[in-house]
Amino acid sequence: MQTFDSNILLFIALIIFCLVGCKPTPDAEDVDKSLFSQSLVAHDSLGLFDQIGDLSFTKRIVSYDDKLVVRSDITQFHSYQFEPTVGGIIYWSQRGDSTYLQRQDTLYYAFRNGKVDTSASTLKWVEATFSSSMFVLLQPFKLIEADSLYESSFSLEENNYPSISPKYMDSGDEWTFILDPVSHLVVFNLVKHNDRYSLIANESFQVVKGIKLHHKRSSYFVDQWAINRQLNSTYVYDNYSIGLMKDSN
Repeated sequence: MQTFDSNILLFIALIIFCLVGCKPTPDAEDVDKSLFSQSLVAHDSLGLFDQIGDLSFTKRIVSYDDKLVVRSDITQFHSYQFEPTVGGIIYWSQRGDSTYLQRQDTLYYAFRNGKVDTSASTLKWVEATFSSSMFVLLQPFKLIEADSLYESSFSLEENNYPSISPKYMDSGDEWTFILDPVSHLVVFNLVKHNDRYSLIANESFQVVKGIKLHHKRSSYFVDQWAINRQLNSTYVYDNYSIGLMKDSN
């Protein structure tokens, strides 16, 4: 009787193990069908993103007030390098004042009209400027750095779009990447920053070395459902140059 009870317990334990622990491992083919993977391929069909050694472009930013009157119109020059160390510069001039920002690995610098600004608040702003610039430009590739990704759908303009929401432990911003259901390009971004929502429409792209990058974008203040739009800014990215690292093989 004691042996019979032991066998029953063993049988029950095996059943529980199979129910809890014997979950099938997803096939590589299923993983590749995720929205994130499809979007990566849509933006980088040749798989060259990881080979970018340096990147430069111009970025025109036009900002508007609530009556759609132009508040500012500036054109920035951006240049970044990723090998052998990460670095870059962002430069622009407005109303006779020049701003030059520089990154050298983990060090950041700011120059205003040729004079260095070493205040802690300025250097923190410079670091944030470089970080946000790269995050916005390198969509959807920067999603690789997310702590987690949630794939869902998003209703916009009476249409349903596939969407990806990343989570970052070190950021309070809430992002939703909204994809074209056919091409899987990122066509909209909804972001909550400092309790305010913005919807960014990615209106066109430029193909550089086989990689689809931003060309024209428009940013609107919206509510949490991405309606009641108020134009805030427009962006034009142009004059791209990409240098690819040589194949080490």
